[in-house]
Amino acid sequence: MSYLIKQNEILEKLSNILFNSFDDDFDIIKAEYDFIKDFDTISTSLSYEKNGKTDYYEAPVGVASENLELCEELRALMKEHTGGEWTSFTLTLDTDGRATTKFVYPED
Repeated sequence: MSYLIKQNEILEKLSNILFNSFDDDFDIIKAEYDFIKDFDTISTSLSYEKNGKTDYYEAPVGVASENLELCEELRALMKEHTGGEWTSFTLTLDTDGRATTKFVYPED
């Protein structure tokens, strides 16, 4: 399977998890994933924006471990094919279901 197809599949799974983790109205919902080097793990912070106001919310039970597994897989896949390791990334969904990502890499 091609690297880009696998990457898109992982991002689609993360998008579905994010969308299904919030049951209220929103303008955008956002997941911020941060790699914590000292603990070799990835933390997830979830937020939503409605009418210009941003609030954070807790993920439903089980979401954190599923996010962790997918993010670890994505990070390893991207490193294998690009040589870079992101330190964080943000996944944003709008009300139409359009997803955008922004990856942050360490400055060398």
